[in-house]
Amino acid sequence: MSKYMSNVVSVDPGWNTGLAYWIGDKFPITNLIKEPPKRKKIKIEPTRLQYMFDKFNAYIKSNDLDLCIIEGVEMWTGSVRSMTSAARGNLFSLAYIVGGYINICYQQGIEIKLVYPRGGKDREMWKGQLNAEMVAKRIYRLNKKTYPEHIREAVGIGFSHMRML
Repeated sequence: MSKYMSNVVSVDPGWNTGLAYWIGDKFPITNLIKEPPKRKKIKIEPTRLQYMFDKFNAYIKSNDLDLCIIEGVEMWTGSVRSMTSAARGNLFSLAYIVGGYINICYQQGIEIKLVYPRGGKDREMWKGQLNAEMVAKRIYRLNKKTYPEHIREAVGIGFSHMRML
């Protein structure tokens, strides 16, 4: 039995959603769902959300998945960036995206596992005090690959779930 996950996707949700599809080794197949193109002039939030949900649904349907590990939403009161994000409403948009993705997985019969950057109480933590550079270095140590920002987070979530990060 492999120590690596198979038929699992780890997700860094957001207007640019990173995806890492695990196929039984340490080299996930990665993908990025980008926010609606500017030329489409999709500015109304419900329409932008529907665009993201349609893309995620198509991705989920095109892969044989048993489990979706997705980063949940948390506000870190010790971070000016997190507090600013909440004040601007970005944290709410993220919560809508996560909720929509969870609903899509449930509709497809895919098990959901929520993880959180810092965790706490009954929430599973995936990176704790690791910053982006540290996550990238640990991933590189595991599979000698460097990933762009959102994909890196999705890969990190997967490795963390396997207790390797």
